[in-house]
Amino acid sequence: MPSRVSKAKAPSAASSADLWKQLPSEIQLQVLTRLCRNRSKLLKQEFPEVLSVGVGHKMTAGERLSTLCLGFLVLHKADSGKQLPQTIRTTIKIDGRGRQVYVPTDVEELADSGPHLATNAATGILVVSASESAIRGTGAVCCLVRAQGQPDLFALSCHHVLTLSPKVGGCHIVIDALASDRQGVPFGQLFEAVPMAPQQPSQIDAALARIEVGSTVRWVHSGMQPSSVDMGLSEPQDCTIYAPGRLVNAVYVKTWPEVQLPYPGCGDVQIVCAYQFQAATQPGDSGSPVIGVDGTLYGMHFWGSPFSNFAMAIPAGYLFGPGVFHVGTLELA
Repeated sequence: MPSRVSKAKAPSAASSADLWKQLPSEIQLQVLTRLCRNRSKLLKQEFPEVLSVGVGHKMTAGERLSTLCLGFLVLHKADSGKQLPQTIRTTIKIDGRGRQVYVPTDVEELADSGPHLATNAATGILVVSASESAIRGTGAVCCLVRAQGQPDLFALSCHHVLTLSPKVGGCHIVIDALASDRQGVPFGQLFEAVPMAPQQPSQIDAALARIEVGSTVRWVHSGMQPSSVDMGLSEPQDCTIYAPGRLVNAVYVKTWPEVQLPYPGCGDVQIVCAYQFQAATQPGDSGSPVIGVDGTLYGMHFWGSPFSNFAMAIPAGYLFGPGVFHVGTLELA
């Protein structure tokens, strides 16, 4: 079915190959989004190695270009059997008539990236009580939240951080001096984890830990506490990953819907959606917030590689939407 594009004009002499470059970026994005939605299933069937078909910026020699393209995410580029197409032909409506256009593609690989299952020895928040001073949680925390209309305070983090921690039972505190041998005391109990299972659609790597009543919480990084949540799934701008102990610059690359990821010990899990960033994250960074320069929370980091600038985050709109957690729709605390 041809894509319908409104208010797009192109010189009649433009070839199909050149036409894409002459389209405004907002029209390109419309075409790509529709193409991704309508062709993704067929493309995955034709190329079984493809984990997701996404939309975003083309990458060349490790640099993000302004060129918008259709993306293919694979485990390893070298493992691809049938060669993936360099362009996808489609028909769009311009000035009331159909025009063929060749949409550029790009291939990204997961390679050695993963959900950062190594020890998380620091967190984005400090929880201070009468008996302890300067104590830190096991695993990065995205933000503090409440369910709308409810008084309880929760720490939002990744499912694999709060449920697969060596400290089984969820979120714990590790005293700085004892962090190396993982001795600590609980500051909050695992309250709710979004179910994750292999071969099931629309999974979200997220969980909540309830902060115990009487605890005083403050942020480690100045400016880390987000002021708003991006619910419109817009392209992240000027982002920083507030990782434990450091700030990581994050450049948005692509959006991957229904992306199949290999979780160690769990199997292939289909995550509902993920942003890809150029960012050098490390084991222990899962759960860190991705925040724009204006304080907007764009997502929660959950996947990356210590050896390459490949990092992914769950878009905030999927974390703060209705029906995600049984406790209710979340809001920033």
